[in-house]
Amino acid sequence: AKNEVRKLFVNCCRVYPDRCLELIVAVLCSLPQPLSKAPFPPVDAALRLVYAFSECGGAAVNKMVTTGQFPSIIASIHQTDIVSHPNRQVVLTYFEVSSRYFKSLESGLKSLVVSRLLGCMKHPHLTVRNRSAYFFLKVVEAMDNDSHQLLRDG
Repeated sequence: AKNEVRKLFVNCCRVYPDRCLELIVAVLCSLPQPLSKAPFPPVDAALRLVYAFSECGGAAVNKMVTTGQFPSIIASIHQTDIVSHPNRQVVLTYFEVSSRYFKSLESGLKSLVVSRLLGCMKHPHLTVRNRSAYFFLKVVEAMDNDSHQLLRDG
């Protein structure tokens, strides 16, 4: 069912990217704070919408991903305590979002993502530890030459 909803969202986004971005904002704004205490289903759904947004393709969506409101949405997610959510799937989906949009982050947020990934390599759950290492490698691949300083700082 989740995959069908994602496909529907992606198809809608191809036609109405502005409306879909409004939906993402509305869903994120409706989440209870702090996110680490929010219920699993709505947090997971919100992160999956954010993740799927760039799959919509097209020049309009590609521009929206790098400029305007969407980068602020990504920055806002990183400024929460979502990595402390007790449900491991939320943490893993957060890292999926983080790795997908890593290149567009400002340096301070890149450093935060690297730090969180390294910290989750000590997570009590084996899957989170393993996937954190995987997403860390994806983030390292996405780094430009200047970003490698984060590895020394992280």
